[in-house]
Amino acid sequence: MKRVVIFSIVCIASILFITGGALLFQEENALPEQLSLDYAHVGKYQNGYVAVSNGTQLYYISKEGTRGKGYAMTVESNEQLQAFAYTDGVAPFPDNNLVGVVDESGNVILPADYQSVIIVDNHTFVVVDKENEEYVIDRKGNRITEGNYYQIEPLMDDLFLATKDSKKGVIKADGNIVIPFDYDVIERIDDYFLATSNQPDGINKIYQLVNQKVEALDLSFTVCSAVDDQYFYLQNEWGAYILYDYQGEKSIRFQGDYVAIGTFHNNLALALNEQMQMGYINLQEDVVIPFMYTYDTSADFTDSGYAVVSKEVNGELKKGLINQQNEEILPFDYTDILVLSDQIVAVSLDDSSYQLLSLADKTPQTETYTTVVPTSRKDLFLVTKGGDTPLYGLLDTQGQEVVPPIYQAITVCDDQVLLQQDSRAYTIDFTI
Repeated sequence: MKRVVIFSIVCIASILFITGGALLFQEENALPEQLSLDYAHVGKYQNGYVAVSNGTQLYYISKEGTRGKGYAMTVESNEQLQAFAYTDGVAPFPDNNLVGVVDESGNVILPADYQSVIIVDNHTFVVVDKENEEYVIDRKGNRITEGNYYQIEPLMDDLFLATKDSKKGVIKADGNIVIPFDYDVIERIDDYFLATSNQPDGINKIYQLVNQKVEALDLSFTVCSAVDDQYFYLQNEWGAYILYDYQGEKSIRFQGDYVAIGTFHNNLALALNEQMQMGYINLQEDVVIPFMYTYDTSADFTDSGYAVVSKEVNGELKKGLINQQNEEILPFDYTDILVLSDQIVAVSLDDSSYQLLSLADKTPQTETYTTVVPTSRKDLFLVTKGGDTPLYGLLDTQGQEVVPPIYQAITVCDDQVLLQQDSRAYTIDFTI
């Protein structure tokens, strides 16, 4: 779902770094061997199409290489093209600083009469018209919602998050208000909506979708946040944490004096005590790992069963690796550790370079990288080599270079990876 604004586009894609180039589609998980079409700018590949531009015209090109109709638009960066992508068989198109919607054959679904468009699906759209009014319309352009709303965003089914008079609420596609506009933040988790007010006397509530109806639960809290995909927690006015599962079948009240509780993985979560020391507790509130580490919001246990934790060593903050039994897997010698899998980690002794290290024999590889960072996919990690003009590559969870660091830019998005090299761009299929 993309909002398209001709002169103010916010990229929602998982862009790591990207500049202009040409386009080549690869069916196999292999590097491109031939060059194809030359364009100054390349957008994001999605649903079998990618938007490209020569600087003055925007085109959609199919995976088979077929180029559609050109649309006049001044394009100066790849970021401008990121919001132009096919969703559910339809895509935005520009015309005279406005935007409309076309199908895969180039037929106009909605004329270019709008300042911006969010494609919810191929028959529902959130638009801002020439008079700067925002509302939901259908495929025929019929207005569905009424009211002075703005910042309308799809939530689920026919529910939309909206803003009115600087407050958040939820409306249905027919315009009926299902959560009043009393809140500063509304967060959707599964079939729950956590509604929070920033005002001192504000009311915080939890709403639940039951049989297509949104109902308020009888819960009072001062803090409400998601814990993981199974639980959310509340903090009441006395500071006690209460953990609820998403089915509403049980709740767990934490009696300890915790300043914060992190995300639970396999019945284990980090907790911060009043002395600002970090340890780990389970859902039964047993202290599984003592409060002995420096608080770090990124110290959750990962799927690998390890956590990267920090503590002071000779006056310096160092990182080490522990397991769920608090056994030291790697000593506190490092300035950074990134867990790729339960077998491979990337470590840095001074933040200037990274080496891959096998947890089996603790032997570092001779290959070094300037940086190693996660991507939007758990199975791919972005690496760079070089300083001012770095080259980019990708590692898998075993530390193998699935894309060597020879590219000027890499964009990771869903099952596609966009590479740029020598003013040309390529796409590779990476199926999860």
